[in-house]
Amino acid sequence: FIRMGDSDLELLENQDAEDHAEYYTGTFRTYVASPNNYRQGVIMVFMPDTGLPKDAFPEKGVVVFYITFEEGGEPEKFILTQNYQWVDGKVVLGTVRKVIPVSPDNREGNEEGPHEVYEPPPVVPRDNPFPASAPADSGSGSYTAGYGIIEGSATPPACDGVCNKVGIFTLLQDVKGAGDIGPYNAGKTGAPPVIDEHMGLAAELAGECGWVTQMMFASPGSAETFKSMVWKANGKKLRMIVRLMPDRASGSYTTKDPQAFVKMVQDLGAESVRYVQIFNEPNGNTDEHMSAQEYASFFLAAAKGIKALNPEIKILNAGFNPGTGNTKEYIDAMKANGALEYLDVWASHSYGRTGQREVYSQELGWLGKDVPVLITETGYENPASKGSEMVDDYYTWFKDRRVLGATPFILMDPSGLYWTQYNWVDPGAPGAGQAVTPYPVFEEVKEYRLSQGASQVCG
Repeated sequence: FIRMGDSDLELLENQDAEDHAEYYTGTFRTYVASPNNYRQGVIMVFMPDTGLPKDAFPEKGVVVFYITFEEGGEPEKFILTQNYQWVDGKVVLGTVRKVIPVSPDNREGNEEGPHEVYEPPPVVPRDNPFPASAPADSGSGSYTAGYGIIEGSATPPACDGVCNKVGIFTLLQDVKGAGDIGPYNAGKTGAPPVIDEHMGLAAELAGECGWVTQMMFASPGSAETFKSMVWKANGKKLRMIVRLMPDRASGSYTTKDPQAFVKMVQDLGAESVRYVQIFNEPNGNTDEHMSAQEYASFFLAAAKGIKALNPEIKILNAGFNPGTGNTKEYIDAMKANGALEYLDVWASHSYGRTGQREVYSQELGWLGKDVPVLITETGYENPASKGSEMVDDYYTWFKDRRVLGATPFILMDPSGLYWTQYNWVDPGAPGAGQAVTPYPVFEEVKEYRLSQGASQVCG
């Protein structure tokens, strides 16, 4: 069985395998659960010592299994292609390359695995798909955490009066340790810690006093790693927007406690952060959902507590999903309970791809409060070829004095499992140790900042 989320994937023994069923026994160990709610995706599975006979396969390559996915009702059939390699006389299965539904075009017997050769990634603990690298060297701006020495700065950059609206959204919330490297860098000599690498790329793109949004879970024991992200961003002279989210258990947000948000800011270092966003899209139909009244109460309690820690922290609302058509209800609820008294910056999800590049104008009209805007989510699916569209978006925001900055989604999904269709940087094949390569959209926006940055208008 292969564990995928809360369900099992069971190996089907096709006609060719019936005589060798014992070859398909062994203990599977999974360290990443089902990546999304769709029927196809990538999961990371290892099966040490499968017992497969050595003459059954070449030394390295890809093997194809037929499997069923059972979660109540009729089982669904899938084709699973997986890397393998001989190690010490035994077959070791590596990364699962692909999981696709069986259809009339690829039913059993009609699918052949590709013949590319891949090195298997290192086996790592279930709760951390990011291998650990050596601790960073000590530096002048550093502190010692449980996992090594973290370089950066406890103090946010001095950016008051600096007009730079370029930014990016980083996706580092699943990194467990400050010294971890990205799975795509496995086997690469001298690979940098993934936090260092991503903050370095963000700084290259956005420049001094550029913006970076990073989601952080208010989970017990998570503050040290998130603190290293704050320090690293500060050291790179980036303005970090800390998007606080509840403790996440089994992939969902089970407990929404505003005091946990306050405690998280305290643990990060209230003097180290300047922009805090309270939650994300509560008006949607996901496990992030809260009613308008629930969110208004949650925001008020969290904002009061955070301001008590440090009045200099700028509080942002959750960016609302403009597609649901109910944003005004949430604004009205925040007006009614006095929550807007604690709002310093309006956060907007203004996606040019949906024709809502300036949806914040409508939101500000409902708000009735004169506050600046940070666009904490925007961007395009498959952005590699969307450089001109992204530059057009920034052209609009450069001229709007109400906009402080925008952080398109996303720099790069370091796990390669979730939102890769939004990547601005190509990480290369998992475990291949290739150099990461910025897509053209990254270079075009960076060049636009360098050539047109002086034309920005700030309030």
